Amino acid sequence: MSEEAGIVAGYSEPTFTEHFNVKLHLPVPEAEFRLLLEGNGIDFRVIDSSNKNEILPLPRHRKDVDSTAFQKMYEIYGGVDAHRRIGKQFRAYVDSNGMVVYIENAFSYTGT
Repeated sequence: MSEEAGIVAGYSEPTFTEHFNVKLHLPVPEAEFRLLLEGNGIDFRVIDSSNKNEILPLPRHRKDVDSTAFQKMYEIYGGVDAHRRIGKQFRAYVDSNGMVVYIENAFSYTGT
């Protein structure tokens, strides 16, 4: 596992900062993080736990993270690797203080 101060990726996978070639140190205010995404043309959607129809997925790479503090999650899209048949996705978690405190890769498999 590759990790830099709360920005985590699986073995041989790029972290969020490596994939998008951006500088970021956590924690960071949500508004600043959103500006980073928008300013770099990065596609995302927000999942908000205050919406009863949405459930935040639990982190996969770090089980020791206090997920009860998460209020929102940014699902970030980073393109598709057609050869490996994966969609490159990242999850950025926002705590109750409005700070992005944890980011991990969460690749989705497109199938055969």
